[in-house]
Amino acid sequence: MTPGVACPLCSRVTSDSIFELRNSPLLQNKLLRTSDEALAAPRVTATYLYCASCHFAFNPDFDPSSVDYAKYYNGQLESAAYRGYVDKIAVDLAAQCGLGPSSRILEIGCGSGYFLSRLQKATGASEVVAFDPAYRGEYGMQGNVRRRLFEAGETDGPFDLVVLRHSLEGLLQVASFGELIRGLTSPSSRLYFEVTDLDHLLTEQNPSLLFNEYYRYFSARAADIFLRQTGFRLEHLWSLFGGTYLGITACRAPTTTDLRDAYRALDAIVREYRRVVVWGTSGRCISMLSHMAWDGRVVAFGVDIDREKQGLFLPVTGQRILSPREAVAFGPDLVIVANELYASEIRRQFPGDVKLVSLQGRFI
Repeated sequence: MTPGVACPLCSRVTSDSIFELRNSPLLQNKLLRTSDEALAAPRVTATYLYCASCHFAFNPDFDPSSVDYAKYYNGQLESAAYRGYVDKIAVDLAAQCGLGPSSRILEIGCGSGYFLSRLQKATGASEVVAFDPAYRGEYGMQGNVRRRLFEAGETDGPFDLVVLRHSLEGLLQVASFGELIRGLTSPSSRLYFEVTDLDHLLTEQNPSLLFNEYYRYFSARAADIFLRQTGFRLEHLWSLFGGTYLGITACRAPTTTDLRDAYRALDAIVREYRRVVVWGTSGRCISMLSHMAWDGRVVAFGVDIDREKQGLFLPVTGQRILSPREAVAFGPDLVIVANELYASEIRRQFPGDVKLVSLQGRFI
């Protein structure tokens, strides 16, 4: 039986072995020039352990110094399907992260540089930087890629987007990742990474996706735990490339867990207006009004498009619920928006001089 080993992600001791990789080449994608060289290639055996606590798999005996990542290269861009997949990710990221010509982009482990080139085209960004010792001078990125492994202090942040596509499985040390990445980002930065999806690997019973130089495999749960440990929170997650990969965007996690002053900014704003209504009379509205003890003297009415609610009264604070037409006729000077997703709809109902404010005390 495999002795217990502490999971590198959550420290739970596990001895659950999920697969023994036998007779594997030390470096999976290093092809040889002759048959004799190929037959003499160094081989390894790797046992992957599974941590049920964080749904993470890893090879506890892997020696990072045994793999020369400068010789690691796996080109798939001759395939139109693969290029289309990469192109779409670049366009989607540019839109989702709000990237443009003034954005700064860093990619760690850029391979051929193709994805970086697509990001530059999609964003128009002039400042794109990447690191990869295996880069071969392709796709016009020669002036942007530094042909070495990335280390702390290599470049100054912050970057608006940091990209790691299939670098976390083996190239970067998880223990130092948090400190490294925080020095490259600001509170508004985004992190994007792709990893082989452990859930897909296990569901499809496909151990061909395990290979020596990828010595750790993330599930969505493990990725979320990893990000929280490094001060980030998972923002969006996609299943990519037929389910084989996870694509994840992340942003800085909140630095406080104290919500006691959450309504302070809203309270200061509301007190400056005489004719106030709150639009949207579901749980968010009722929770806020009840907590603040704002009766009709502070917030005169609730407003809702649901006809079943109109004419009824809110619990505890007692406001009558108006229809949108009645709310416009009332002529408020401030509208509290219970859910910002509806702000554009609400704005169209009122003259431009009527102020809209979110529950967080931000004018919309």
